[in-house]
Amino acid sequence: ALAGGKAVNLGILLRAGFPVPGGFVVTTSAYRAERASGEGQADIERQLPSDALKRQILDAYESIGRGAVAVRSSATAEDMAGASMAGQYDTFLHVHDDATLLDAVGRCWASLDSPRTRSYLREHGIDLAQVAMAVVVQKLVRADVAGVLFTANPRTGNRTEMLAEAAWGLGEAVVSGRVQPDVLRLIRETGELVEHRVSDKRIMIPAGGDVEVETPEAMRRVACLQNGHIHQLWQLGRRAADHFAGEQDIEWAVQEGSLFLLQSRPITTLEEAEAYGAILSMTQSALKLEADAGRGPWVRHNLGETLPHPTPLTWSVMERFMAGAGGFGQMYRSAGFEPSETCRREGFLRLIAGRIYMDTSRAAGVFFDGFPFKYDLEALRTNPDAAQAPPTIPNGSLYARWKAGRRIGAINRKLAAMADDLDHQLRQKIFPKFGDYVAAERAKDLSRLSPTELAQLWRDRQSKVMDEFAPQSLLPSLVEGMVLGELRRFLAEQVWDRDIDELATTLSSSPTPNMTLLADAGLFEIAAGKRTLEDWLTRFGHRAAGEFDLATPRWREQPEAVRKLADRLAGGADPVQLHEAHARSVRKKVDELRAGMQPPAAREFDRLLDRVWRYISFREDGKFYLMLGYDLLRDVAREVGRRLGVGEDVFYLREDEMLAALAVSAAGALAPSSAEIQKDEGRRQNGKTNSPFSLQTSDFSLASTIVSRKRNFRAQARINLPHVIDAS
Repeated sequence: ALAGGKAVNLGILLRAGFPVPGGFVVTTSAYRAERASGEGQADIERQLPSDALKRQILDAYESIGRGAVAVRSSATAEDMAGASMAGQYDTFLHVHDDATLLDAVGRCWASLDSPRTRSYLREHGIDLAQVAMAVVVQKLVRADVAGVLFTANPRTGNRTEMLAEAAWGLGEAVVSGRVQPDVLRLIRETGELVEHRVSDKRIMIPAGGDVEVETPEAMRRVACLQNGHIHQLWQLGRRAADHFAGEQDIEWAVQEGSLFLLQSRPITTLEEAEAYGAILSMTQSALKLEADAGRGPWVRHNLGETLPHPTPLTWSVMERFMAGAGGFGQMYRSAGFEPSETCRREGFLRLIAGRIYMDTSRAAGVFFDGFPFKYDLEALRTNPDAAQAPPTIPNGSLYARWKAGRRIGAINRKLAAMADDLDHQLRQKIFPKFGDYVAAERAKDLSRLSPTELAQLWRDRQSKVMDEFAPQSLLPSLVEGMVLGELRRFLAEQVWDRDIDELATTLSSSPTPNMTLLADAGLFEIAAGKRTLEDWLTRFGHRAAGEFDLATPRWREQPEAVRKLADRLAGGADPVQLHEAHARSVRKKVDELRAGMQPPAAREFDRLLDRVWRYISFREDGKFYLMLGYDLLRDVAREVGRRLGVGEDVFYLREDEMLAALAVSAAGALAPSSAEIQKDEGRRQNGKTNSPFSLQTSDFSLASTIVSRKRNFRAQARINLPHVIDAS
């Protein structure tokens, strides 16, 4: 509380005899006194110390022999369990005179209250008013070599090995990521060096300087740590980890052959790294077992473009929807397909380390059981988009393929018949009726519903939106695919000197603005003062970037973000005028092509274009209305989160878990708040307790589940996966 986390650690290390450069601390008491008195010069970047404090700081500076020092922030919130403030506050190197020292102290104070730190503290449930800033002034080591040492591998979570990074000059180049350092991996128990990767260290920050320079050619590809210092570094890491009884993130430097410890703090991301390794290992094992059972290969599905990393609640909704028995399967059934029993029961998508993949061994089942074609794996490797089309490699008898061809022909005739008036049905009946339903649902006061009623509302809304409406809103995509295919075949017959795919894409631009274009046009009107923000939010506030994830806040929840989007369009081109100009160019292209056709072909060209233009806008318009209903599900989930005391963390629960927790809360069990969950995580990381909360159903604990899911979610985001996975 007096010196901040960084200074306390350094003081402990000094007392224990570690080679830490000396210095002094401007305490939090001084910080609070200065802020309370308002003395000194203040501006947005710093508050210079008052005259009385200036004298004390400069006296202390004199007592350590003056010279170059490092001035580092040491806040009371630093390096708490579950949160590391590393990189959040300011540090100043090469401070070497009175004026610069006093200025650096003021800037460290100011870094306590910045948008970046306020956001970080809020995320970790820390009240800014309870945080104060001390400042460490420490003799600067004029490093020949410097870097970091982790006493456990932060990349994999492996506690049996250490990981070090080293570069020439000051360690700031390593910490900031400006240089690719040498990497050393050592066995924790013995210090054995099992990996020493020497990098091309193109830049360095030399001792006595404060800017990076090019590393001399003779030093760039040379190891900057020799065996003796490597052994000393290993010993230093062992001592620090033992002394603090926990894994440490250490900054170190070598000056004229002597090793110095500059800073030591707990590794707060180790559990995330362990989760990373565990997820990777379990995923590889699971896929190998599935491959041995005839599953896979797996290819990224295009749903992942709009839902790249779904939260658990979102995936539990979408996994059900995308199965053959769900709304997606219902869309196929309405067109005349009949998904297989396996596809109906288990679906054809698989979440692999948080990403959505299509199982090519089951995907053909979305058409009908025994579909006699399979996917070309080599084609998928070179063109992953091939997974969005039906499989092409024969996988059955000639008779089976003939029967399948007849069925596909009947389905295409059915889609062609639908194309006559499906667009009118949607625009004149289905969309307006659904809009009325959404308006009536929005009028409901969810806070007045009992837990049982709230759970039933979730089920009812999911059924209405995902099982009933979504298949209708997405059906035009099948019709569009059919008519686009017809247009491409027609163009291939009529136009021989053009890129047919490029030409078809150009011609399929609808002359009628879709809902996404109208939303952009509305933002442009806000920027021009011709439309109010409130009016725009009424129409488009249910949308958002990343809207397919239920956890994503909608625009209506963040009006200031919408205002900023609008401001970016100020003085730019009108989206509607741009669209009209593009539509005129397409019309001109159509006229040119039609002029070269015989009358029967020209009439067929017009018929195909009419259908393409009528259905192409449903890519965006169908999504507009689907998200209108999807927003109703988010409302229910947020209300459940409020009642359980977990807020937005409710999206880290699966649907069954969320409803089970709601049922338990209805029975009178205690629900932990978000702040309590964070505190519990801190206690758990320190090994002091298991979850203390009583909200449990069998082996399900709300608090521990959310903490674990969030950690795993962050770990999954770090995993790089190939577009095609073949585990056979």
